[in-house]
Amino acid sequence: KHGDNIMISIDHGAAWNKIGTVPGGIDDLACDPSRRRTYAASEGRLKMIEQGRVTVLETPPDQFGAHRVTSVAVDPVDPNVVYAATAKNIYAASNSLIRSTDAGRTWTVLTRSVPLDGKGLDGGREGLCVRVHPRTRWAWVSTSCYGIWKASPP
Repeated sequence: KHGDNIMISIDHGAAWNKIGTVPGGIDDLACDPSRRRTYAASEGRLKMIEQGRVTVLETPPDQFGAHRVTSVAVDPVDPNVVYAATAKNIYAASNSLIRSTDAGRTWTVLTRSVPLDGKGLDGGREGLCVRVHPRTRWAWVSTSCYGIWKASPP
């Protein structure tokens, strides 16, 4: 964990100000500046911080009903698009990469477990970190043992 406080610097790191707190600690953060909203991977869940209020978002559980969000990213071109990565580390979670196109209200699982036939959505198995390229909008996912994956924008 990296602490509970969300900090901001407007002078390239010379001074820092606290702008929020995420109970349970922060594993990863992503910002939606158009809504003044922050998303945090925290305690295995995805939390949204808006005007100081913390809300746990309902993300799809894995095949055993578990949640373990490890990373989050917001598309800088379209902040309605939010990605979250999941890694269970003791089995390949069925929800390793998820995407919302409505700012976190609903989610689509981009990771398929069966069949692995190369058709349809697939990607990001055991995601540890997800980031969105600011020009291409492709989501890049680093994983625990399945390499690096990418997912096209919606």
